[in-house]
Amino acid sequence: MSFLIIFSIMEYKTFFDSNIDPNLHEVEIVERKGIGHPDSLSDIIAEYFSNVYSRYCLDKYGVVLNHWFDKILISGGEAILKPGSSKVIKKPKVYLFGKITKIQGEGIPIRELFSDTVFKVFNSIFSLAKESMPEIVIDVNSGIGAEHLPSFYKYNPQSNACPHENVLHSNDTVFVIGYAPYSKLESYVIKLENYINSKQFKKIYPYTGYDVKVLAQRIKNDLEVTICIPIIADRINSWFLYEDSKLKILSSLYKFTETFDWKNPKINLNTKDGKEKGFLTVYGTALDKGDFGVVGRGNRFSGFISANRGETQEAYHGKNPIIHSGKLLTVIAHRVAERIYKDANIPTKVSICINNGSELKKPECIYVFLGDKSKIVRSNFINQILQDEFDKIENLSERIILNDPIKEFRSKSLLVTE
Repeated sequence: MSFLIIFSIMEYKTFFDSNIDPNLHEVEIVERKGIGHPDSLSDIIAEYFSNVYSRYCLDKYGVVLNHWFDKILISGGEAILKPGSSKVIKKPKVYLFGKITKIQGEGIPIRELFSDTVFKVFNSIFSLAKESMPEIVIDVNSGIGAEHLPSFYKYNPQSNACPHENVLHSNDTVFVIGYAPYSKLESYVIKLENYINSKQFKKIYPYTGYDVKVLAQRIKNDLEVTICIPIIADRINSWFLYEDSKLKILSSLYKFTETFDWKNPKINLNTKDGKEKGFLTVYGTALDKGDFGVVGRGNRFSGFISANRGETQEAYHGKNPIIHSGKLLTVIAHRVAERIYKDANIPTKVSICINNGSELKKPECIYVFLGDKSKIVRSNFINQILQDEFDKIENLSERIILNDPIKEFRSKSLLVTE
């Protein structure tokens, strides 16, 4: 998985734009879907399975074979729910749509690998037993267009043909965006969801599930946040206890929020509740009562969805970690912005555009937006960071493949720059 690619000094354009720092905006809106949200689960399963598939291919064939699994969908089941009891009458289903490489003379045990992936994700998050796992539906193909050689999705282990060329080329036309630092509100929603779904919180409130959603609004320094937290039906014996538990949870959330020094914080919890009506689930996610999840509808790579950011619409999870520009360049854009901010203390946004078929290390355009015109940033400083990050694309691919998507969801370790 190592390729020698030599290229010239990076070509980019620099702009000054004070609007890139959301902290300076009077109004800011940020959403984060928790680790048990159906969309988050779809993202995590897609990324987990891409890594499993990649490692299997590396172990058996010495190369990551072409694939994309960024079209995973989870259809919700059905359940009878009331305080003190729950009964599943129809299991959720996890659909794997995508493309895989067909192996001449043999096959990759896709169903076994995918079923094992779904079990590990659901067991890790919900401690769900195997007999309670969702059903699996697989619909993948190895179709090849006229723009690729037959070997692109048809691999013969006996030949020396590699599905990737010596010079890596983008397999999509995309634009991506990265930025640093995160605003106070963006950091708050990540930490708040992590807190609600932490071992510490679950120990105090063991009846809470993981399908948490946080929507925070800031006007100047005034905060209003709406939070949805599922309650596990078997662990709450009455609607009175349900409402009493909500009051205790709300008190805890206010105490957590106090550490951020907001002015007049207001917290809304489970706003759809009514008389003998509430957010009950079987094992902690709305999947068990009919909700659906799809890759790309969850948090952006940053870990949230922000109304103030120019977000890339690329679905990061499940894409090929070797050649998919939407995946690799998203991480690079964020890492470049993070390094510029860390070294120069200037809020930064990086936009990268690349055409399908272009060399991954030679995107058509790179735009660097700096949020402080008063500070001088030398061009060779930015250029060195850009070239350094593009030079390490192969190393980034390896990091992605070895990464744990569940830990990544909580910590964003791929953003940690050396």
